[in-house]
Amino acid sequence: MTAVPAAHISRTRGFVIEAEGRNIYFAGDTYYREFMKEIGSRFRLDLALMPVTTFRIPLTMGEKGATRAVAALSPKVVIPIHLGITPRSPLLRTSESPEGFMKRLRAAGLPAEVKILREGESWE
Repeated sequence: MTAVPAAHISRTRGFVIEAEGRNIYFAGDTYYREFMKEIGSRFRLDLALMPVTTFRIPLTMGEKGATRAVAALSPKVVIPIHLGITPRSPLLRTSESPEGFMKRLRAAGLPAEVKILREGESWE
């Protein structure tokens, strides 16, 4: 496991987990930043677990930032995380969604497969 940079309002880290010939990037809580280009060039990423927030106060990446991150990282598969967080106040909610993120990837011509896992689902 390799600790990699992350950018958030508090101290944080991401991780690249290398196991069984595969590389998995766990972004943790982060915004898109230029260091993702270095991660993408250093590791051939099979899977990226990346935050895609759906509320106004951006504690991580929204659809646009997550799309930029995928362009920088070039993972084969992306699983959006931080789903199911719904602010109580309607003023903090947005129309962004994992499905919207997937549409942005396609519009940008990025080939990464997106796996949207609902609560309790698993994927191999």
